[in-house]
Amino acid sequence: MNMLHGAPSGCPVRTSRGARPDFVSLAMDPWIVAAVAMLVLWAVGTFAFGAPGWLNFLLTLGVFLGIWRIVVRGTPSVRRDTDDRIPDAHRPRG
Repeated sequence: MNMLHGAPSGCPVRTSRGARPDFVSLAMDPWIVAAVAMLVLWAVGTFAFGAPGWLNFLLTLGVFLGIWRIVVRGTPSVRRDTDDRIPDAHRPRG
């Protein structure tokens, strides 16, 4: 469920402009999958190898990638041609 808009993922939701519905992507981000894989490798490696220092890099990188991609997915993209701050007379044509 998309808690931001109160609609299930993949359903059309109204934007703040109300002009057109946006669709929430159901595709899994490969970077999030990589982050989860790094965290799993770190967890297994911690017990298997006695937690060497280089292994903690997987923890750091996995957490960084996970947070970064979740933030990027949740940030709406701004389309220049529909920006309400630009008056119609100054909006590029074509």
